Amino acid sequence: MELDKKDNTRTLKGSSTLSSEPEDLVERDLKVRQKVREQLEKHFNSTTVPDAKLPDNTSSQNQPVLPTPPPSIPLSDSGCGSPGSSIFVDSPIANGSAFGDPIVLGSPKQSNHSSDSEESLVELGFTANTNWAHPIDFKLCPKQSGLACDFCSNCIFGIEGLGPCRPTFVLGASKHEWKEVENGHREMGNPPTRMCVHCATQRIRISMCPRHAFERIPGMSIRSFPFGEYARALTDLMEGHVPVTPEFKYPMCRLCTRPAFYRCSWPQVRSITMTLLPPGQRLRGCGLQVCLHCLASIEKQNGKLTKCTMDQNAGEFFQYRADAEFLEPNSLLRMAYGAR
Repeated sequence: MELDKKDNTRTLKGSSTLSSEPEDLVERDLKVRQKVREQLEKHFNSTTVPDAKLPDNTSSQNQPVLPTPPPSIPLSDSGCGSPGSSIFVDSPIANGSAFGDPIVLGSPKQSNHSSDSEESLVELGFTANTNWAHPIDFKLCPKQSGLACDFCSNCIFGIEGLGPCRPTFVLGASKHEWKEVENGHREMGNPPTRMCVHCATQRIRISMCPRHAFERIPGMSIRSFPFGEYARALTDLMEGHVPVTPEFKYPMCRLCTRPAFYRCSWPQVRSITMTLLPPGQRLRGCGLQVCLHCLASIEKQNGKLTKCTMDQNAGEFFQYRADAEFLEPNSLLRMAYGAR
């Protein structure tokens, strides 16, 4: 989040700029909540814990505590996957990111949980653009739950998800838990978005690749590729003219909707289940496949998937995929598996 002092606006990376001159009722409400928050911040900053004097409408039993990032979580804890598979994500969260620094609209509200509960939280109201129904389940095991992964069962779900919206959220006990308050997909009757452990692992493996180097995907030729047929097949799926399928008939870029002609070939020290390989063993590539356009963008960033890469314009017909955000090192997905 960036603060522009000149025109007093707050900008969330990847989203539009919030104007400092909303409608009168909204502006009045924001000013009131901002004033309350400032008073609470002064109060808590001027007192010490645990002897701090609490406001009259609170008690020590229900005193909210700040949420803390989750510890490194073994993949096997999800109950899905091989017993020996585990993943420990230790990379830091980028300061000022959309996930680490959301636009705060409200003041801290009293939690309904007891301070003795591990689910205690401070509910900070904020808004953010999203294509998903929150909180997202990143550790779904379809065999145990009987529920289908939204991404496995529908090859185009990752492109637009449920569609763009801008809900009001509160933070849950963990930083990756965004709970919708209003104007979100849950309010429209959609269940929380589900991603299975397999899909999560694929994306984490890509985001943890130290550097992306590329080679041509076997059998894919730009000169002979049927671009017209590709566009028609994609349009038919997205417009509902044909039933959705688990896999698209052509390789698709993981960042946009163009056909993929290249794949990462950088030697990997982890297996596809994210377990460390024995010394001296390497696997070829992290699983990232890209189009020529996105390859050039990544090469400009020295083989890194950066915010600059994600924010570039993809063209008139082709668009950046909504699920490309899960490939970022500071994503909600990485937080769910223990990133700090």
